Amino acid sequence: MAAQRPAGAAPVVRAVAEGLPFADGAFDAALAVFTIHHWSDVVAGLKEMARVARRVAVLTFDPVRTASSGCSPTTCPRRRR
Repeated sequence: MAAQRPAGAAPVVRAVAEGLPFADGAFDAALAVFTIHHWSDVVAGLKEMARVARRVAVLTFDPVRTASSGCSPTTCPRRRR
């Protein structure tokens, strides 16, 4: 996919969700759309998203992976104020 991007498009950075190479609060938002099933550590990936962005959105449908991640409203990272 990265090779198919047109000239002048935003840069591509290859990284893993569990260790994003960006500063704290570097982005207005972070999105994870149908990708969690590729992550080796869901909770760590969610924490990284919360660290690098002021807003986080996760859209997933993987009941087996989500249920086994240990992520719940009380354990998932909260948005910083």
